Amino acid sequence: MAGASYSSFHEGSLSQLGDEKIMKLMRKLEESSYPYDMVQLPYTLGDNGGPDPTLADFVQHWNERYVTPRLIIATHESMFREFEKRYGATLPVVQGDFTPYWRTGRSLQRTRLRSTVRRPIA
Repeated sequence: MAGASYSSFHEGSLSQLGDEKIMKLMRKLEESSYPYDMVQLPYTLGDNGGPDPTLADFVQHWNERYVTPRLIIATHESMFREFEKRYGATLPVVQGDFTPYWRTGRSLQRTRLRSTVRRPIA
């Protein structure tokens, strides 16, 4: 249900890329028949980046210019509470392992490779 990854804006701030990125995301959701009327758009100024001081002004100006989508600054918790309130009863149940990427993804593979390469050959 996340519309984009947290790294969607790593190449520039929301005030620089916001209109283009958000409109592109809206088209993508429409083309894929996204069934909900809300979506999470994580935003950060890079890995472990601090807050963007222009965020509140961007959201205010966006909402003054466009009727939809309406942007709301929210925590993950408040967004998911609202999503669950609206759609919780109708959400499909999915079971299985959802192991985080950082534990089993490329970063771990590189670490394993490095430790293997550094071992002396007998």
